[in-house]
Amino acid sequence: MTGDADPARLGACDAHEHLAIAGAFVEARWPDYLLDEPARLVGDLRDFRTAGGGWLVDAMPTGAGRSVRRLVELSAETGVSIVAATGVHLPIYYPDEHPLLRMGAAGLTEVFVREIEAGVDDGDGLVCDRRGRPVRAGVIKVAGDRPKLSAFQR
Repeated sequence: MTGDADPARLGACDAHEHLAIAGAFVEARWPDYLLDEPARLVGDLRDFRTAGGGWLVDAMPTGAGRSVRRLVELSAETGVSIVAATGVHLPIYYPDEHPLLRMGAAGLTEVFVREIEAGVDDGDGLVCDRRGRPVRAGVIKVAGDRPKLSAFQR
């Protein structure tokens, strides 16, 4: 969440984590999935840092409860670099009317490229770090839950 990082300073990586999951749909349909205890997460991230961890990938993608603003705060408070994801989760994590579920490859590509190049917007405007710089996604997630990709996942 602090821009490009010096690889020599990163330390160990947790390549698939979920630090912040929020939103009305998640709260209504998946209340046990809410991750809304920032103080506890700060403690866990500080322990991770003390053990040699330097960065992690938050694998919650676009529109499925991702909270990049919270990731910015967690990174700033703990010194752990956090990579935000763009992409899509399984359809069950979106309301039926969610636009991502109706976009074709071209529309999804536009969203992913915009979030990587220009910055992420979790529905309430472009997210910026504490220095006022737009936070850009660093990975693209496509979730799968079967031996073969569904038409949506393809």
